[in-house]
Amino acid sequence: MKDILKLGSADGKTNVTVIGTCLHPHALLQDLLQLPGWEHHFYQAVIEFPKRTDLWKTYQTLYSDLTDPNRGATALNFYHSNQALMDAGAKLLWPEADSLPKLYAMMVDEGEASFRSEKQNEPYDPDRQWFAMKDAHYFEFVMEGTTTIGLRKAKQTYFLDRDFERVVAFHDPALAEKSGSDYGAIVVAALDRYGHIYCLDAWVERQPIERQIQQALWMHQKWGFKDLYLETNNFQKLLQTPYKLAREQAGITTLKVHSVDQHTNKLHRISTMQPDMVNGHLLFHRGLCPRFLEQLELFPTAKDDGPDALHGAWSQLRKPRGHIQITPPR
Repeated sequence: MKDILKLGSADGKTNVTVIGTCLHPHALLQDLLQLPGWEHHFYQAVIEFPKRTDLWKTYQTLYSDLTDPNRGATALNFYHSNQALMDAGAKLLWPEADSLPKLYAMMVDEGEASFRSEKQNEPYDPDRQWFAMKDAHYFEFVMEGTTTIGLRKAKQTYFLDRDFERVVAFHDPALAEKSGSDYGAIVVAALDRYGHIYCLDAWVERQPIERQIQQALWMHQKWGFKDLYLETNNFQKLLQTPYKLAREQAGITTLKVHSVDQHTNKLHRISTMQPDMVNGHLLFHRGLCPRFLEQLELFPTAKDDGPDALHGAWSQLRKPRGHIQITPPR
């Protein structure tokens, strides 16, 4: 930037215009906004937020209700029925292009971080924790003897009159075992027919590769998943053979191990789960291992092996696939 500014004419009449969106707290635009020699024009899609935040919370709840196939129309009808109250106090930059319903729907679809940076020029600080686990949505298994008969979430019991459509596991292996090294992480997650994803199990430990593979096979026997996705960047490409030998020794013929090469930025891909977590589309079993939950809570300022494995399972379940019926663990 300094070199570009020196390219102007000697008479000082060269104008330099910088136009953009503040996507990061330390981006160039953020720095320029603090310099007195620049003329600033700062725009936000929402200049003043509406007063009735409770009604907009209801709108977002209706909009994110996966059990309602017409949820978009349901939420919009709610808005039109209460428009005067819901518009009160709001001031928008360009209401013809970005209406209040559209903006509040964006908060649901893309998450708070994206909305604040893309529409409000308020970049989300990556040094802050992205996942408030105290506000996450949880479920518990309801047991009858040793048989799982339902799920309990939001203080209500839902009996298993429907099966999960799919269950998968994701293994993010780690080679080193010494203190300070990465953890090996395995996450099991399931998808229901409405699109909710349940994090059923998580294992995050510093153990030898052989122990990690045995743990994955034990979780296969416990949960009955038929597809395990294995991150195969770098040394991990060599793990298909040990997995094959371990399955043969254990007599396991129903488990497929799929290789996954990760090419996108890790922080970005993990952050894409935020909307599902906020809106209750990604739920957690209350008995998950504390280290896994702690890594989610501290992300992105601590180890991220567990969150990365969760994203791996979550992303596979978000891909459109055929119906696979499974039996809940007993």
